[in-house]
Formats: sequence, C-alpha cells, structure tokens
Amino acid sequence: MEPCRGSSSASPMNATPLRLDSGFVAPSLAIMTIGWLFESACGAAVSKPPYSILMNRVMMRGVVNTSFRVRPMSPNDFGELEGIIDTSFSWFVRSLALHSVREQRRVLISEAQGTVVGFVKLTNVQVGSGKFGRIQWIAVHPQFRRQGIATALVNAGFESLTRAEAKAVFATVRRLNTASLTVFGSQGFRKIGFLELWRLFGLRIFEFYREIWLAPWILVLMHD
Repeated sequence: MEPCRGSSSASPMNATPLRLDSGFVAPSLAIMTIGWLFESACGAAVSKPPYSILMNRVMMRGVVNTSFRVRPMSPNDFGELEGIIDTSFSWFVRSLALHSVREQRRVLISEAQGTVVGFVKLTNVQVGSGKFGRIQWIAVHPQFRRQGIATALVNAGFESLTRAEAKAVFATVRRLNTASLTVFGSQGFRKIGFLELWRLFGLRIFEFYREIWLAPWILVLMHD
C-alpha cells in the first residue's frame, strides 16, 4: 500500500491524507506523552525518545540529501515505523499497515544516522502453483521524500522477492498517486490490465485479485 502523500505502497504501498479530528488526536497524543513521562519518572527502560524528537535531531544534523542505508527491520524499529505510518496513511489504512508491520516479517527499512526514515513491507502471493511477490506497503517520512529513498526501497524489495524465486513482483497504487507511479515506473514496474492478467492466471485471476485487495481506484503494477 502506498502512503497518502507521495512515497508509495503497495495497496489501497493515497493522495491527500485524511486528518483525524482534533477531539481524537489530542487525547491520543496526551496519553502517549503521559505514558512516556511516567516510564521515565519510574525509571523504566526507555530505549529511545519519542520519534518526533529523533526526527528533529536528524534534521538538525543536516542529514537531508546525505546517505541512507537499507536493512532488515529489527524489533526495536517498530516505534519509529509507527511514526512514519502515522504521517503517511489515512486513519483507516493506518491500522492495517501497523498490523502488517507488527509481524516483523519481510520488512526492510531505510535508516539515516540510526533513525528510521522509510520502510517497505513485502509479501508472497501464491496463485495456483505459481509463486509471486508483492510490495504491500511502502512509505517515507515526509521530511525525507524526493531524495531517492522510496526508489531505493522499491529496488531492494524487488531484489529480495526475486531472490526468493518470485516469478514476478506486483504492487498496487492509487490511480491519482502520480508520485508513486513515477517511483515504481523508474524501477521497471508497468501497469497491467485485466486481459494480460487473464493470460497469466486464467480463472485463477480472482484468487489474485483477492490476494491484492483490488478496488476500482487501484492500478496493478508488475515487474517480471
């Protein structure tokens, strides 16, 4: 699935993000802040400060337009991934992305000076006897977009899936998300329609559609 503002996903890796009303956001932020302060006061082990503080530190160090590295996700990355998901997806999609990433399987992250700035979630798609791959979610923190991070994540995800013997790799992008379409297109993905998918899967095409959560506003992309 794709993020709401530009980076991309793959599913239902979004143009303008939907905002939660302030009546919901304010209590949530207050609860998170109180919880963090309580842990600190009680001497609980807090491995990292809130994600917003980490991001500010990265920006102050002038990391923009410098180097990033892609690596597999570790359990300690989840809090920072949650911050990226919160700034990238609508409220409904956010919960699906969080649940998927929480599994910690097949997730690659982009990191700058120890801080996570983007991620891609990969899945396997089995249609009949054919093994395929899918870029399910991809997002980059808004402050680090348009720097090639999403492109690097797409490329790393494709390489990971093909190494696992996927015959082809799919992604789904909203029709109006031109930024995501550009990123995927630059890495060899192309739009694929019903007739070509029918030639590929036959009657099993509906199994494929079920796997990728196809909707009328979604385009299917493929890289083989």
